Amino acid sequence: MAGAYKQYLPDINVDDGAARVMNNAKLYIKLLGKFDVRTMTDELIDAIVGGDFDAVTKKAHALKGAAANLSCEVIRSVALQIEISGKECISAAIFIPELEKAATALIDAIAQLTAAETA
Repeated sequence: MAGAYKQYLPDINVDDGAARVMNNAKLYIKLLGKFDVRTMTDELIDAIVGGDFDAVTKKAHALKGAAANLSCEVIRSVALQIEISGKECISAAIFIPELEKAATALIDAIAQLTAAETA
């Protein structure tokens, strides 16, 4: 199962993600499709720009957890850095471009996979 999807999901540990759902490809793809990366990213960026360290910490933690559950390693890693910054009351603005890039890449990859699955 995992090998067939690696070409669409280069930033995801597909083997690990598939194992989390007992190698059920349809379920894994469904869960990836429900991962609202754009909304979570936008809300996190709003909190960063607003300087709300508590919100940054909570939203980064939520994004990190969702990404980790689906083995989306790049977004998880960026969210972890932002969460640490929030906890230390340090601006995470420096991570916004990296977060945007990771989110866009993940959204595009999931869209390509979904399109390939329905074709």
